[in-house]
Amino acid sequence: MAGEARTGNDLAGRLDRLTPDQRALLARRLAQRGVPGPYRPSATQFGIWLFEQLDPGTSTYHNPAAVRLSGPVDEDVLRAALQRIQDRHEPLRSRYPADEDGVPRALVEPPGALRLPWRVVDVGGLPDPEGEAARIVRDEAVTPFRLDRGPVWRCLLVRTGPDERVLVTTFHHIVSDGGSLGVLLSELGALYPALLAGERPDPALPATGYFALAARDTAAPGALEHWLGTLDGAPDRIDLSALAGPPDGTPETAAGRKWAGHERVLRVPDDTATALERLCARHSASLFAGLVAASAATLHRASGQDDLVMTTPVDRRDREGLALIGCFVNTVVLRLRVGPDDRLDALLDRAAGVVADALAHSDLPFSRLVPALPRRGTGRSPFGNVAVVHNNAPLDGIRLGDLELSHYPLPPVEVKHDLALSWNRRRDGLSGRIEYAARFRDAAVERLAGHLRHTVETLATAPATRVADLPPLPERAG
Repeated sequence: MAGEARTGNDLAGRLDRLTPDQRALLARRLAQRGVPGPYRPSATQFGIWLFEQLDPGTSTYHNPAAVRLSGPVDEDVLRAALQRIQDRHEPLRSRYPADEDGVPRALVEPPGALRLPWRVVDVGGLPDPEGEAARIVRDEAVTPFRLDRGPVWRCLLVRTGPDERVLVTTFHHIVSDGGSLGVLLSELGALYPALLAGERPDPALPATGYFALAARDTAAPGALEHWLGTLDGAPDRIDLSALAGPPDGTPETAAGRKWAGHERVLRVPDDTATALERLCARHSASLFAGLVAASAATLHRASGQDDLVMTTPVDRRDREGLALIGCFVNTVVLRLRVGPDDRLDALLDRAAGVVADALAHSDLPFSRLVPALPRRGTGRSPFGNVAVVHNNAPLDGIRLGDLELSHYPLPPVEVKHDLALSWNRRRDGLSGRIEYAARFRDAAVERLAGHLRHTVETLATAPATRVADLPPLPERAG
């Protein structure tokens, strides 16, 4: 009894000596003990995990992002803020070993138990700090992850000058999507200045964790039948042979495989982007529907196809009001018919209907749709060669204390699609990016980018223009 009393007194004394931070950490760890696990990955996560097993070390499903930080940075505070974000979001503390049946299971470390994967590199004293920083950032973006061991994300800070740094966060797609960066920057924008001011913010854990949400099957009855009917007889590819040909520049080598893709950037000025937004509003359409219509017109001219299929990611966190980091994205198919006599405003109306229908039926996981589609004997994934994406611009309006944030460009990692058309609405207009497979000729994609920009501008300013009256695109291959 005396021994038990001494043990109890020792424990009480140790608890009394804990700092407020240590008490909070202990409370979080005790609360975590009651959470069941391991967890079953979502259908999308399982598909990503399977792809990784088939092609180990690939960077296809990496989500790197880089921002330039201008001004005095307290690196310890920045690291502490990122640590708190990791403690709050269970996907950032997860890993994915296979069980005895070869099925992946998500294991999650308790908050505070996993040290932030963080490193700092100083290139400020080198003859070409910006060039060296670009090389380091590129390598960081494609360094492989081990999903079975973790970590599944990492942070890198590159010092390029006394008050200039580049912050790189590289997520694996199994725990992130496009919306995750916005969540991270929003929380970082709140935590960093608070910690810098000497406060002790302790973000509450989400009421419902990611894996509990991912386990929900929200597909409505009849969703599969709806998609099978929508895609009945649809082509599984857009013919992009007009873009292919002998590669421009240096042939790809095995060592360069991890950068097996290229990109072109295009910009639409703010007055034109605003005119397009107003046109879309008059047609009860979203800006994304307008960009889909313009993309479809350009792809029709490039391919000669009247029946086009594209994919787009849908972020479920927008529909459920979530502010969580995780893989909440699902892929949906957009099937749009385009004819040469179609007016651009009529094509906009058609695109708006297609987008609305796809969003209304977006709860069916793409991984459940694909096996149900008729096999065509091509051995290729259906509807996978062209994607159209409308990203948010999370850096607009985000500040870290007195630091100025700006985009730091990253080249594409291994491309998931033959062609991906991505758009951001920024304060100064529309920013577009075309990522494309290495087998496409740079000059041909450059012409495609110019045509797409012209089509967006024509839709915004002369929407009665017929598709046939748009400028010709590269002649189709033989």
